[in-house]
Amino acid sequence: MMSAPKPKPIAIPIAAALALAFALAQPAPSLAVPAHPAVRAQPPAECTDWPSEHPEWIFCDDFESTAPLVGPRRWFEHDGDGGDFAVIDGAGRAGSRGLRGVWQAGEVGAGSIKVAFGRNPNRYMQKGIRPDEDFRDVYYRMDLLHQPG
Repeated sequence: MMSAPKPKPIAIPIAAALALAFALAQPAPSLAVPAHPAVRAQPPAECTDWPSEHPEWIFCDDFESTAPLVGPRRWFEHDGDGGDFAVIDGAGRAGSRGLRGVWQAGEVGAGSIKVAFGRNPNRYMQKGIRPDEDFRDVYYRMDLLHQPG
């Protein structure tokens, strides 16, 4: 008896974050984002005004901003893998924008996104996210949606 092949996991190197609202999907070959009832049932825009709503959070990105991913108070590095790891409409919670990763057969990686926060001597990584603080313990969360099947 043959079993179905296991889907490849999505690997995202993230330095760390306390609150990440990620919504990732591995679309079907047509690259359409699959409809998923659980995604539509959740409230969108958790990161709206998060510094005042959740001052204990270090970082939050629900990908609703159309500003470049790499920039002040955002990510310090993004490898889009030729468009296979990109923010698209409809991939996030309740049909919002989300980060989609597409793996091709035989690929070892499908892009990456990296964030840094707190006191950090590396200027390349420093994007102004609580730069004068030290963090001893960090907890993070991300929402992850796999393709159907």
